[in-house]
Amino acid sequence: KNKLKQDLKTELQVEFQQKIDNLEKDMKGLKTEQVAQKEAIARLALGGKTFFNSNFKKAYDKVCKTNSLKHQDQLFAALRQFIEAFVKLENKEPKDGEDFFDLLQEEAFENKSEVLGKVRSATQRLWTSGIKFPRTGRELCS
Repeated sequence: KNKLKQDLKTELQVEFQQKIDNLEKDMKGLKTEQVAQKEAIARLALGGKTFFNSNFKKAYDKVCKTNSLKHQDQLFAALRQFIEAFVKLENKEPKDGEDFFDLLQEEAFENKSEVLGKVRSATQRLWTSGIKFPRTGRELCS
């Protein structure tokens, strides 16, 4: 009887560990974008501003016409359009907008392979950049 209990306990432990291992494997298999989208949805549910509900995303979508950027020139065109709109709306110096764009672009190209091959990831990296617009102290995401 004790042997049967022990065998059953061992079998359940093995089965449980396999389920944990499979879950961990599934979690590792999730694409970075999917994880970022789920985190953004969670922040949005809590009332936070995210890339997905941002003005930058609206400009980004307008430039692309689809929600699928494939090339870095599309990303930087959307970024430039967004910054130019900010400059105009906030009555800022155009030179400050150009400088801000240049700093963001320079930072983006520190991850050249991402900019050239994983444009969506590069977009998220730009959105979360700590670089601040001159004389305002505002980051891109703010």
